[in-house]
Amino acid sequence: MTTWVVAADASRARIFSRERPGDELIELEAMTNPEARLSEQGLVTDRGGAATNGTQGGMHGVDGEHEFKEHEMEKFAKHVAERLYKARMEKHYHKLYVMAAPSFLGLLRKNYHSEVSHVLAAEVDKNLTLHSEADIRKHLPGNNVPEVAGF
Repeated sequence: MTTWVVAADASRARIFSRERPGDELIELEAMTNPEARLSEQGLVTDRGGAATNGTQGGMHGVDGEHEFKEHEMEKFAKHVAERLYKARMEKHYHKLYVMAAPSFLGLLRKNYHSEVSHVLAAEVDKNLTLHSEADIRKHLPGNNVPEVAGF
């Protein structure tokens, strides 16, 4: 029975597979979201400027600077969730573990299809996207890692 493991954050998602518990993870796919790394100026060329705060004397952005990055993060979460749904419908996996940066994990949860939710074995709210396969595997259930929750 095939298990998929996803390690994701706002800018990348890595999808791994294994056939049996204890097997090494094989990286199947890497999805990227380069827009998540762009500065606000790179995302929007005609944006509002900055305003001074008279009471504190500091500068702050206007027009919701972070809205653009949040929007890109939400789009990427939907894209990852859709990929997981499509793979589930094609019976590429029977069990799923998701390891994601906490803020991105929340966005993924909002976008899981019920077919994906039914095979979701556990979630780990930790960003492991840049970690090795061996480090990611250590965070799977049965490896006595306290960060793994929900069993």
